[in-house]
Amino acid sequence: MRLISFLGELLKGLSANKLPAKKLNIMAILKKKIVFGPPISAKAHLQELELNTRILEDTKKALTQTLDAFEIERAQLEKAKLKDEAILSSIGEVLVVTDHDMKVSRINAVGEKMLGWRQEELLGKEWFQFVKMIDERGKKIPLLQTPFGRALTTTTTTTTSQFVRKDGTIFPATITASQIKMGQDLFGVVVVFRDITKEKEIDKAKNEFISLASHQLRTPLTAINWYVEMLQSDDAGKLMPEQKKYLDEVYKGNQRMVKLVSDLLNLSRLETGRIKIDPVPVQLEEFIADVLADCRGLTKYLTCAIRVVTPKKPLSKIMIDPTLLHQVLLNLCTNAIRYSPRDRQCEIVITLVQAEDSIVISVADQGIGIPPETQGRVFEKFFRADNAQSIEAEGSGLGLYLAKKIMDVSGGKIWFESEAGKGSVFYLSIPMGGMTEKQGEVGFAA
Repeated sequence: MRLISFLGELLKGLSANKLPAKKLNIMAILKKKIVFGPPISAKAHLQELELNTRILEDTKKALTQTLDAFEIERAQLEKAKLKDEAILSSIGEVLVVTDHDMKVSRINAVGEKMLGWRQEELLGKEWFQFVKMIDERGKKIPLLQTPFGRALTTTTTTTTSQFVRKDGTIFPATITASQIKMGQDLFGVVVVFRDITKEKEIDKAKNEFISLASHQLRTPLTAINWYVEMLQSDDAGKLMPEQKKYLDEVYKGNQRMVKLVSDLLNLSRLETGRIKIDPVPVQLEEFIADVLADCRGLTKYLTCAIRVVTPKKPLSKIMIDPTLLHQVLLNLCTNAIRYSPRDRQCEIVITLVQAEDSIVISVADQGIGIPPETQGRVFEKFFRADNAQSIEAEGSGLGLYLAKKIMDVSGGKIWFESEAGKGSVFYLSIPMGGMTEKQGEVGFAA
């Protein structure tokens, strides 16, 4: 009876520690460890009692250690959670997390402040019931065309768009949206974006300055051009051969300045969206011939033949803006001429083909090519590869940038293939429906 009473007291002591019954079944342990047999001597009773006491003490110790380990792990998890919360709250950009139904599961403090919506108002509700996205013309962007929608079908998408705040004000943002996946299962989308109003204002001021400076520079440059042409024509008296030679250099230098100013002016017009696109029906075979006619000044230094390949059956006229496409194709042809070898025979091939849903013009040369390490920067503003600069020191690095901007804004495409030392092929793709018409303030500066 004493043993049973003693064990009862021990069990009460253990239960006072409020140990979870699911973790360890103490009675099961006791049944396994404590064996009740037939009547035994007092000494045996004492030995049995000491043994069972040690078992209970060991069990209690093990339970205490287990609880301590659980408590440490819980504290660590809580600390990690608080750390993650602090990191997310400290991010200087908006963070939004939605499920695959576009219902909000999280928005950080920066997002609440920038958009005007509190997290409690958005949680569990569809994002686009509250936050609207619009394009540059102020039209609402359809869900599947937003970064949120596109991220559901592509791993990551990055773009620039505009958000409408709770109070109705609008701000531009650069946005990156990515899928949240575990294996092949899509759980939702995480979107990070930031307000780029200041960058837009700086960019606008820069473009306005370039536009103003270009306009102011064009007038004196044009006057210089006229006076040089008058002198070259002996309108102010006959010139000596050496004087004409110097005037020729002045004229060439002035023409380069005029070209640079025109490029800067067009750059400003394209980047501010002021350029207009006015498509008219054009026969591309004749158009290409006109562009090559404007390259005659360069071909006199060329040892390469220029060959034009067109379909046997003339193509139907296509709607293009002749001024804009002329600028693009002229740039590709002049680059092919300038960077072709002058010490051996070669060929430049301009090809016109009709694809399934577009017209493709390609310009292939056998020149210096583009090194692999710089191919990703070819369409960057002011960029020129080292091997190009070594062949032709003069150049602004704006030609291909402008060509890319023109094709993008008009609904076309431009791309290239190149191998250093063997040549390049540049492609222009125009939709069968023609270039996209666009209302604007000004045309392209010649």
